[in-house]
Amino acid sequence: MYSNWTDVEAQRFTGTGTPVPVRTARVQTPAAQMRRSPHHSSRRGQVVTAIIYHFTAGPSLASTVRWFRNPRSRVSAHYVIGRNGAIVQMVPLARAAWHAGRSVLAGRRRVNRSSIGIELANWGSLRRRGQIFRRRGRRQRCLHPFCTWTGSRYTGPTPIRARRRYWEPFPNAQYRALIRLTRYLLSRFPTITHITGHEDIALPRGRKNDPGGAFKWGRIRKAIRPVFRGHIGPIRVRRAAPRRIRRQRRPTSLPRLYRKSLKRYV
Repeated sequence: MYSNWTDVEAQRFTGTGTPVPVRTARVQTPAAQMRRSPHHSSRRGQVVTAIIYHFTAGPSLASTVRWFRNPRSRVSAHYVIGRNGAIVQMVPLARAAWHAGRSVLAGRRRVNRSSIGIELANWGSLRRRGQIFRRRGRRQRCLHPFCTWTGSRYTGPTPIRARRRYWEPFPNAQYRALIRLTRYLLSRFPTITHITGHEDIALPRGRKNDPGGAFKWGRIRKAIRPVFRGHIGPIRVRRAAPRRIRRQRRPTSLPRLYRKSLKRYV
């Protein structure tokens, strides 16, 4: 379960030190282990307004926890959810985790200060046999039916094809844990207005692609919509309309020489 210190922070504060009403009578607190990461910072007075979903692009929950606790990684998230639904909390909710990087949401940059990051143990995008990809600046070829981004053999469930790629699917236990955790956070932070993915806030656009093509946003909407009226899912970026070039009109008056020739017959 949550430690008393972390739970008190989550109940009483939005990240700015301002008390908020606690609406958790009907929300079950999800069980989670606390494994603190050294990578976090102050929210600088900003209120929590978003929940951001990620995939870890790693083999397991344990490997991600170790990496987030590594002093050299300089990355973290508030929560990590394993494929079996186990939840690990790594950063207090009153602090900003380092999960978004260069980002913008609703016109505000530095999304870390106003968001809660949730990582899902998942390899993300996969490569097919014979496909050439780059890793650390070197070209590699996939030698297995499916490969991870490291070039190792993918041994998980049958991949899902979406967005012209193959993705590792998310298990049902992971979805159930994510929904419970999301409902819990919404009850703690009434100021949340967006639930979206890392790919929709990362700058420049296209830098990230998580939670990926296999993530079922419809399942999240169906479970969360009864208790949340904010934005859920990808954020569509409106592209500026192409500028129309006005063509110069041809002069309607007759040429000078032609007018002179007409005078002879008038």
